[in-house]
Amino acid sequence: MSAQQPEQSAPGDHRAAARQLLERRIRAAREGATAGSAPARIARGRSAEPVASFAQERMWLVDHLLDGAPGYAVPTVLRLRGPLDADAFQQSLTEVVRRHLALRTVFEERDGRPHPVVLPAQTVPLPIVDLRELPSAQREPRAAELAREAARTRFDLSAGPLLRASLLRIEDEHHLLVLVVHHIATDGWSMALLWKELGNGYRSLLHGRPPEHPDLPVRYEDYAHWQRERSAHGELDGQLRFWEERLADLVPLELPTDRPRPARRTGRGGSVEFALDAELATGLRTLAERCGATMFMTLLAGFQAVLARYTGRHDVAVGTPIAGRDREEVEDLIGFFANTLVLRTDLSGDPSFADLLGRVRQVTVEAYGHQEVPFDRLVERLRPERSPNRNPLVQVMFAAAEDETATLDLPGIDAEPVDVDFQVSLFDLTVFVTDTGSQVTGSVTFDRDLFDHDTAQRLIGHYLRFLAQVAADPGRPVSDVGLLDPAEQEQVLARWNDTARELPSASLPDLFTAQVLRTPDAVAVECAGTCWTYAELDARADRLAGRLAAAGVRTESAVGLLLERSADLVVAVLAVLKAGGTYVPLNGRFPAERLRGLLEQVDAALLITDCASSAHPVVGACPVPVIDVAAAGAPGGPTAPRTPCPPEQAAYVMFTSGTTGVPKGIVVTHANVAALALDSGWGPAHRTVLAHSPHSFDAFTYEMWVPLLSGGRVVLAPPGHLDTAALQRLVREHRITSVFLTTALFNLVVEERVEILAGLQEVWTGGEAASLTAFRRAVETCPDTVVTHVYGPTETTTFATRWKADAASLADGRVPIGSPMDNTRLYVLGTGLEPVPLGAVGELCVAGAGVARGYLGSGAATARRFLPDPFGSPGTRMYRTGDLVRRRADGNVEFVGRVDGQVKIRGFRIELAEIEAVLVRCPEVSQAVVVVHEDGDGDRRLVAYVVGAVGAAVDPDVVRGGLAVALPDYMVPGALVV
Repeated sequence: MSAQQPEQSAPGDHRAAARQLLERRIRAAREGATAGSAPARIARGRSAEPVASFAQERMWLVDHLLDGAPGYAVPTVLRLRGPLDADAFQQSLTEVVRRHLALRTVFEERDGRPHPVVLPAQTVPLPIVDLRELPSAQREPRAAELAREAARTRFDLSAGPLLRASLLRIEDEHHLLVLVVHHIATDGWSMALLWKELGNGYRSLLHGRPPEHPDLPVRYEDYAHWQRERSAHGELDGQLRFWEERLADLVPLELPTDRPRPARRTGRGGSVEFALDAELATGLRTLAERCGATMFMTLLAGFQAVLARYTGRHDVAVGTPIAGRDREEVEDLIGFFANTLVLRTDLSGDPSFADLLGRVRQVTVEAYGHQEVPFDRLVERLRPERSPNRNPLVQVMFAAAEDETATLDLPGIDAEPVDVDFQVSLFDLTVFVTDTGSQVTGSVTFDRDLFDHDTAQRLIGHYLRFLAQVAADPGRPVSDVGLLDPAEQEQVLARWNDTARELPSASLPDLFTAQVLRTPDAVAVECAGTCWTYAELDARADRLAGRLAAAGVRTESAVGLLLERSADLVVAVLAVLKAGGTYVPLNGRFPAERLRGLLEQVDAALLITDCASSAHPVVGACPVPVIDVAAAGAPGGPTAPRTPCPPEQAAYVMFTSGTTGVPKGIVVTHANVAALALDSGWGPAHRTVLAHSPHSFDAFTYEMWVPLLSGGRVVLAPPGHLDTAALQRLVREHRITSVFLTTALFNLVVEERVEILAGLQEVWTGGEAASLTAFRRAVETCPDTVVTHVYGPTETTTFATRWKADAASLADGRVPIGSPMDNTRLYVLGTGLEPVPLGAVGELCVAGAGVARGYLGSGAATARRFLPDPFGSPGTRMYRTGDLVRRRADGNVEFVGRVDGQVKIRGFRIELAEIEAVLVRCPEVSQAVVVVHEDGDGDRRLVAYVVGAVGAAVDPDVVRGGLAVALPDYMVPGALVV
């Protein structure tokens, strides 16, 4: 069987009624597009100087780009049973090659372009390989191996030949013919012509007559000249404009792959076959007729809908091959005429399948009506990004397949195609469908550099399941069509979320008090010479809590913490909670205007500060009473009365960037923090944890509470910037066992002082897209240190997932964010909140004990992002993270991107819309756009593009001041302004 290369067969239903319907619409569209401008006929001998056609030039460029990688050969294996006359067969094949110049045209490179040169006609070699010496059971496998070797053998386009043939003798009257032609010389239509002429010539030779064929009206080089003249004279400009409009702003489809895309395509492929049962085929055929469409359109609509579910996109473009034989002069000519059409379908608005089929029908008919534009001209005009690891414009092909060998008729010989997997793939995915009228079969060819066999098989299973449901109910919205079978549902919703662990129902002060009773004399806190035991820390917190209660702190009273990193910071956190309040961490590097706004937003009762922070401008004009932490915690004061504190009470409010220009306050409860701190995964590696994060960054929640609720030790880094030298000193001096590093800091440590990691038992890192290089070096250099990748929005209490890296797990070239923490459930959902297939892209939703209460004072925002958990117990909720992810076959989750404009820089979450909203408040600025810029060494910064108001000049210092309102300088140092 032919390898069914993507550009060999024109798509269509190939059944009489459907084809007539399609042809009528195509004819009408073409007549409307070309009325009054019928193109001139192709004439023979238009020029003595041969030129390459657009298709030949593209194939030549691809061959050079991929350095002759396999895939652009057209191999066919035929089983021939009967008394074959090998000499007559060879003579007939030689005559076909002599007659069709494209089969003996090679290409010299001149000025970086291909120049066709027609070689003299010669006898085509037809070696006979005798396999009869092998045991009978080994002959067929050996023949298949030889066929694959022939298909993989590189063609030299500058020297030829471009056609190779051999006979493999299995028995005396049983042969396998292996024929391989480079795609630059043929296509599907041409192969059917080749087999037809080969059979006719063979028949004539058997009767003692030379092969007789009708004269060819034109040569392939005449067609190439005609095609280029038409283009040069602007005859295709109208169709080009159509395609420019249709494909404007097209973003190539990025399928979720099992492995990162290599720098260069190798062409390695695999395939999976499938078939529609008779009932499904009948149902789809009936649906197609009812909607005025073809079976091909119906199958295409289903596949594009599945691709949309896999990618999370509503704009889905695939390619489909057409014969390119719309001139009768070339109908009997062998050569490369096939063209590719881009079928771009809009699936937005969640249409029913019947509506979607209507869209696909319109797209297909319009594309056929503008099919004369060579794909190469289209690529040249649109100028998509070119790369040796992907195809321009489309990465997926959807084609109707036909058996071109059906035209071969050899007297006395039974010929049938042999299905050989040539293990090549020209695209990420290529789907071939064949509708014989009685059955519908197909196959998917996949790039083995990107996908596993199981992934392709799973995709086809989802495709067939989708088709079965829409055939039964075409009015159903496509988002409502389930793709997962019951076993998959149980796996992704239950088995991989089996994380339930018993948690104590107690507040953080109660849990801490219990730990004090267990280890009163153990060191709890160390910082710059200060060393307090659990009992001492508890006593200091009690005294400060008494002062807070006396000052009016009650249940969930908000208390601002404007403190430097110190032991007193830990005391203040504990004291606020012991007094029944809710602490609000404030960073002193924020400007006064922002901090004042945060205090007002939480309706703060008090502000706790220290000596180092008392000079901050917000303290001098503070809207609430200010308490000095050292003075208030001095001995002799009252202690806070013991009041019941339920686990559901708010522990802290932490602010993150907001989309409206106003920061969002996230309310995190005692139970949320307890679930994080008491996770079973911490273990002895977290006995001594370095606290170096700003307390307004939720990593501090891990750094403080994980050790304190397990009898461990918190070592607080001195205030200020922590470079790698200071980090190394702290790890050594305090015998740190565990530390969390933002992705940027982790990468820096691995680059500058990877030996720091060797002194730790475990390092946790996350916040941005992980560096595979950094992880590999860390694991290889420090094999005894556990390197864990973590993920978690503030709304899910610091960490929701974890993944422990090792050399074997990093071999596939990706760093996942992992699997759920204890009492956490992860769902990967589509736009309709339906579970997406394994490997497909969807939004990550997190449910479980870590899900925060919601956004302070914003019921609408809370309702949008904190939803009832449709897969959990009644009353449970899940948080829509806005992060796009995919779940791997091992259950681990990989980060893919965002559904909105949120970005992460140095581990901090930033809403670009918030910064833009702040900038346009500047009187001199009328418009602002903020983007992320990454320089050559991977450092990411924000760049603000601003437009001045009418009559006003934009002062960069004013704009930088606006940025300072939205961002603290430690988050994005050196923000650029243009």
